[in-house]
Parts: sequence; structure tokens; C-alpha cells
Amino acid sequence: MRINPQISRILLGPLLLFCLGCSQGFDRNGIRQTLSEGQAPVVKDTEGSLSDVLAAKPQLPKRARLAVSFENDFFWSGGEEVKQKILDGVNAATRNTPFVEVFAVRDFESNGRIRTASSEGPMYEQRKVAARYSADAVLVVRGNYDDDRYANPLVIFDIATLSLSGLFLPSQQIDVLTMLTASLWDVRNGYMYLTAEAEGLDRTTYPVYWGGDQRRKTVEGSRLAAVDALIPELEKRLESVEIR
Repeated sequence: MRINPQISRILLGPLLLFCLGCSQGFDRNGIRQTLSEGQAPVVKDTEGSLSDVLAAKPQLPKRARLAVSFENDFFWSGGEEVKQKILDGVNAATRNTPFVEVFAVRDFESNGRIRTASSEGPMYEQRKVAARYSADAVLVVRGNYDDDRYANPLVIFDIATLSLSGLFLPSQQIDVLTMLTASLWDVRNGYMYLTAEAEGLDRTTYPVYWGGDQRRKTVEGSRLAAVDALIPELEKRLESVEIR
């Protein structure tokens, strides 16, 4: 049986649009690369430099002050609830540790940028900011996310009705992956006590013409899910923090 070419175009058009809307996945490597900037120890090309790095020892006093630095202003924008949840979690996690005070700091000179390694040592700028607040250690928390937007099978109805159903039919889907990293550094010598990372995923469907608000809610849900996963990781690692 021969199919009318006009009917073929009608059938293949929606199928092509649907395939173009398929999920593309997340750029995990790109997120990780951004979050890891500046954490590697800087080894100068001089004799004895490697031994200097290896010789770094914990410098925490028995009663220490812990600064928490939130990197990436664009990621934390509007996320005061998320930051407070992290601070509350860190406060709870530092019980039975040398840290008797936990507080957030902000570097007004950073302009929201993640800074790369300095010749003065890893996380030098963040440690310098923490030193201004008389902190003994700084917990650098970084976050980034990626979203994946695509059509779900209900998009066929949008196409069939010339997108009039885009006002109310949830034919679009968005998945948001948030990745958080936390690293704890001695302010005095750049000794790294711990690192932890966590992921959070949230997804929702929405009408094609009403995606903005749903996207913001999904990003927020993904951030909160990542925090819920990060706090237990920090609790386990903070128990092993050494003092001098």
C-alpha cells in the first residue's frame, strides 16, 4: 500500500520535532571542572618545594573558629534559604570537633568569580578573607548546576492543536542537576583537612508557555536536594579533623 506523501509529512513532522526535543543529558565534566578550580596545591619549580607541600601540618587550636565561604554569586543568588541550611548543617556537624563557632564570610572584591590557584598556595584568596574575620579554617562551598529541557510525549497534542494546548498541557520537561563541593582549609598554611561533594536532582513538567517559574522552582528543589546529600558527608569527615 502506498502512503500519500502529504500524509507522510504530517506524520513525520511531529515525530521529528519530538526527536529533536529528546533529553541531551548533563555536562557533569564541565560542572566538576568549574568547581575544582584553584584547589590543587601550587608547587613551585624550585628545589625542596614538594617537600614543603608535604610538610604542611594541621594548625587548628583546640578551640577554633570556622568561616564558611560561598563561591559563585550567580549560583547562590536568591538562595538564602539554601545557604542557611548549609550553615545550620555545618553547625550541627561541628559538635565534638575543635570548632566552637561557625559563621559565613563574604569577599566583596570577588565579584562572584571562582578564583584560580595562586602562587601563594591553594585557596589563598579565600584563606585571606577568612583571616580578616580571625577564622582558623575556612570551608569553601561551591555550587553549579546544569539543566536538560526537552519535550515529553504530550508535545504531540501541542503540535496537533497548533500549540494552543501549550497554555495548559504539561508537554515540556526540565531536569536540573546540582553539584556541590566543600573543602576545608587551614587559614595559616593551606593544609586541606577534607573534601566532600554531593549531587541533587529535581525534575518537573510544565506547559511550554509557562516554563520560567517552573524552572526556578526546579533549580531550587535541586539545590535543596544537593544540600541534603552534602551535610551527612561533611558530618562523617569533620569527625576526623585534627588539631595541632
